[in-house]
Amino acid sequence: MEHANSTELILFPGKIPPDSTLTFVVELLEIRNGPRSHESFQEMDLNDDWRLSKAEVKEYLRKEYERYGYPPNDTLHENMAEDIFDKEDQNKDGFISSREFTYKHDEL
Repeated sequence: MEHANSTELILFPGKIPPDSTLTFVVELLEIRNGPRSHESFQEMDLNDDWRLSKAEVKEYLRKEYERYGYPPNDTLHENMAEDIFDKEDQNKDGFISSREFTYKHDEL
């Protein structure tokens, strides 16, 4: 990946001067199928039972963090899994079915 030459200007805390231009540099890390794809579901469904347990979701989160070089954080992964299940487990049976996972939600 090529990067253009740039000069870094460090501003101290305070207001941004008038008529200034702020430029944000964003690096694309990866492009892949969205989180609602069947492929993503199958990647997380470790025992191929067509439903996701909290353990499977936490394992997926752990692997993703590891893949990007972040240290493991069981408390964070537990909290994230709880939040995911609160939003995705529509029938509250303790699992996320393939339909619950791939169903198009209003917020998307």
